Amino acid sequence: MKMSWLSHRMILALSLLLSAGSISLTRHSAHAQTKSPSPIEQKECVPAAKHMSFPVQLRSGKKLEARVLKPVFESLAKSLAQSPLSSLCDSTPRFECWDQKGIPDGRLDFIELSKTRVLMRVACSMGAYNASSYYVAFGIGNTPAATAVAKRGKPKNSPSATQPLRGPALILFPHHPGLLSGPHAYWGLKPLEAIVGSRLFDEKTNSLFVYTKGLGNGTIGHFHHYSFSAKDGLPRLKISASKILDDGKDEFHFDPVKSRFPPMTASWVRFKPKGDLRGCLSGFHEFECSKITL
Repeated sequence: MKMSWLSHRMILALSLLLSAGSISLTRHSAHAQTKSPSPIEQKECVPAAKHMSFPVQLRSGKKLEARVLKPVFESLAKSLAQSPLSSLCDSTPRFECWDQKGIPDGRLDFIELSKTRVLMRVACSMGAYNASSYYVAFGIGNTPAATAVAKRGKPKNSPSATQPLRGPALILFPHHPGLLSGPHAYWGLKPLEAIVGSRLFDEKTNSLFVYTKGLGNGTIGHFHHYSFSAKDGLPRLKISASKILDDGKDEFHFDPVKSRFPPMTASWVRFKPKGDLRGCLSGFHEFECSKITL
């Protein structure tokens, strides 16, 4: 009788384990078969009250028509769906909605670096006293090499100025080594960053001013001045400044006209590169320098 009772208990326990396993497997199978829609699939394109309009006028007078920008937007929509930028940025426009007036006005800026290179500022996030952006570059028209070939009487294979496209590619911005170690590593900056606290792009000098406040009163923060080369379209770091001492003094509020640089005081430590500290082009999946030709 004792053996029979133990056997009964063992059989009962085994059946309960198998039953639990069956339920678990069933749930796992159902989850695998019913894939949750991605955030992009869940949302519909909603027209913005104030939306981006076409054509886009560049500084030289050249116009970028919707049909020229279409492949740029389509490429960005696919790339961003697989990019860390999709989770890091909450204000980036949905590029798949471009033809349904779904890109709000002010989320994109187009900057003509040269006859064949266009830079696009894309909004990333917005806060009470800071806003961040990332920059995308793409090529249009004939490259300088193709133009030289054309002048020698050989056939041109490059698209015309009304036909894109090379790219788009993500711009990575360099940071001074002095901000990556020691007390000013407080900011957690990396040697190359895709997202920056963009404040102003001066098209006359191809200069970008970047500033992020650590406190709303501007008494701590970090600042960077970049200059873009028309030749290769890449940013060079000209100077950085950082203040980490929370003493309530020497506040800095960026002003595009009156105050583009932090105060010349000891508390704002300045970092000037000794050589050519240059950024690079990157893909959207991993933020690292790639051999991309635009």
